[in-house]
Amino acid sequence: MTKKNGVIIAAVIIILSLSADLLLVQAQKYLNPAPDLNSTLISTDMPAKNTGTEAKQTPSLHIGEAVTGKVTRVVDGDSLYVADKKLRLWGVDAPDKDDFGYKESRKALRELVQDKTLMCVCKELDRHGRSMAICTLENGDDIGKKLIRTGWALDYRKHTHGYYEKAEDEAKAAKRGLWAPR
Repeated sequence: MTKKNGVIIAAVIIILSLSADLLLVQAQKYLNPAPDLNSTLISTDMPAKNTGTEAKQTPSLHIGEAVTGKVTRVVDGDSLYVADKKLRLWGVDAPDKDDFGYKESRKALRELVQDKTLMCVCKELDRHGRSMAICTLENGDDIGKKLIRTGWALDYRKHTHGYYEKAEDEAKAAKRGLWAPR
């Protein structure tokens, strides 16, 4: 092999190495997109009186962090514990405790995740410091989307900009869950 060929081969190896690193960075950006800081999801379960002394919670996960594990508890229609990490489903607005559909939304989420392993990635933190995560089943199905399709939760459009809009429209058209005639 000539010196010229050796230099060309070394250059190709460096280019391939840089390309692989660039692809990895792009894949990480795709899998863990940066949060839109102008649209932080805000919880609707505020304390009755905000005295300004409420402490922020320590997040179970930080933005971009992931957890994979069994669901250990369903708190309500949009909150659960995965591997003992408390998470709120990003972009999902389920009825609060005293609202119509609370029990049904909690039951619907429980049925979707019971005895399942989830992979959850924290997309953002709410103003209380709670981890807001997109959770998927092992087959890649998005739990938030599946729950909204049942009709027992809504797309939090103000913050998601319609990320789950089609799933909500599907439930509405089929008159499922909250959309069913009363």
